[in-house]
Amino acid sequence: MKKILFLYIIHLGFALQSIQIQACCLEDNTKTIQFIKDFYANYVFGTKNYVPAVKKHCTAKLQKQLKDKYEFDGEGYAIWNFRTGTLQDGPNDISKVTSVVALGNGLYKVSFIDMGIKGNRTLKIIYVNGTLKFDAIK
Repeated sequence: MKKILFLYIIHLGFALQSIQIQACCLEDNTKTIQFIKDFYANYVFGTKNYVPAVKKHCTAKLQKQLKDKYEFDGEGYAIWNFRTGTLQDGPNDISKVTSVVALGNGLYKVSFIDMGIKGNRTLKIIYVNGTLKFDAIK
């Protein structure tokens, strides 16, 4: 009987630890989802200057990719990679995030309407020195 009770206590301890880990991850997901929504609202679909935001919120790897894909003169980043690619030619002017879903392993699926056109991207988010950063766009 003592052996069964001991095993039960061990099992209960692992179960409670799992619940604690899940609560931690849910809190992180909530923070990350808000980070994504804010970035889209302010810089991808918004009117704020995205250049400082890309420097602040993207890893060096992603900054290089976005800079390499920038097709114009001067400093800039291919911010349209976060979008459907429809910068001006949608059926209306509605652009907004409709959902963000955590896929696991730092991946988040962002669904949105871009100038009236539905689209989505899968974003890789990582922590760099305790700060959330975009690391990849798929």
